[in-house]
Amino acid sequence: MRLPVVQAEHKRTVLLYQAGILRGSDALGTFHPDEPITRAEVAAIAVRVALPEKRISEG
Repeated sequence: MRLPVVQAEHKRTVLLYQAGILRGSDALGTFHPDEPITRAEVAAIAVRVALPEKRISEG
């Protein structure tokens, strides 16, 4: 999946996406950076940071 050109302040989000740590909130990978993050989303991110085998790869 190709990502659109992003603003400079979102580059870290793109890096985490490419590393398989972050995923969007729907099947298209849409991000909503101005919405609050849920406890479940924080837990998923923490697991993917701590356990590389849990990271999501494309394809």
